[in-house]
Amino acid sequence: MSVVVIKPTTSATAHANLYGRARRWCMGPDLSGCRSLKRQAALWLQRHKLGDPPPEHPFDGERPSAFSGFNGRSAKRWPFTPDAVAVPLISSAIRLIAQPADDLIALRDQAASLYEERRARGLTRPSVRQPVLKLIAAFKFTCLDGEDAPWHPPIVGTKQVRFLVDRIYEACFVVISYLVGARVSEILALADCIEQRCSADGTEIFSYLRGRVFKTAVDDAGQPHLWAAPQAVARAIDVLERLSAPLREQAGRRELWLAMQGHGSSTRAPSMS
Repeated sequence: MSVVVIKPTTSATAHANLYGRARRWCMGPDLSGCRSLKRQAALWLQRHKLGDPPPEHPFDGERPSAFSGFNGRSAKRWPFTPDAVAVPLISSAIRLIAQPADDLIALRDQAASLYEERRARGLTRPSVRQPVLKLIAAFKFTCLDGEDAPWHPPIVGTKQVRFLVDRIYEACFVVISYLVGARVSEILALADCIEQRCSADGTEIFSYLRGRVFKTAVDDAGQPHLWAAPQAVARAIDVLERLSAPLREQAGRRELWLAMQGHGSSTRAPSMS
C-alpha cells in the first residue's frame, strides 16, 4: 500500500498566501480550482498533524463550495452502469462465488498441502513441484446444474490457479459493492463482519455486514456501521474468509483482502491485495 505524505509549508505566511491564491483562483465552477480549494480545507482539517499548521480556517468556516460555486448539484455525475452491463456482471459474479469458488479453494488447498508436505521431506525442487502440477492438471471442475460441461476446463500450472483465485476475489468485490453499496474503503476494511439477528417474532434470521464508514468519520478509525446483507453478500464474505484464511493465519492479520506476491499456489508471506 502506498502512503501519501502531506508536507507542511515553511511558514504561516506561506499558508496564508496559498489560501489567498486559491480563493482568488476558483471563483467559478472550475474543477481544477475546486480541487485546490479542497486541498486547502484538507490541510486545515489535518492541522494537528502538521509541524507548521495554518493559522486560521481558509474560508472563515465555510465549505469550499461557498467560494467555488461548484457543488453536488452542479457537478456532472458519471452515468449509472447500464442494465445490459450490470445484470450480466452481477449474475456472473454470483455464479462464480457459488460452486466454482468451492472448487478453486479445494484445489488451492490440496496443491498447497501437497507442496508443503513434500518440501518438509527435504525433496529437490523438481520432486516437490512435479506432483503438485500433476494434481492440478488432474483436477476435475464441477458440472453446474443446468450445464452440460464443467464450468471450467482442466488447467495447467500454479499461475492458472492464482489467476482463477483472483477472479473469485473480484467476483466477491462485485457482489458486495453492488448489493450493499459500501464504498471501496469500507469494503477493503471488512474483517469479522457478518452479524446475524433474529426478527422480532423470532421466526427469521437476518444477516448484516458490520463495518466502518470513513467519509464522515471524525477520526481514522471510522464510524461503526451496519448494512443489510442479502444471501449473496453473506456467501461472498464466507468465500473471502476461506480464501484468505491461510494468509491471515500466516500474517497475523484480520483483513479479508489479502493476496500472495508472485504466482505460486503455496503459502508465502502475504501482502495486501
